[in-house]
Amino acid sequence: RCKSCNQLYWDGSHYRRMVSFVERLLAELGAAGAE
Repeated sequence: RCKSCNQLYWDGSHYRRMVSFVERLLAELGAAGAE
């Protein structure tokens, strides 16, 4: 539930894909920063 508008949202497939994308991106950025 959104704390601003109180609208109900759920973790659908788009949400899971975006979380996975962000996790991969952060891992790649972390690896690049370690070089």
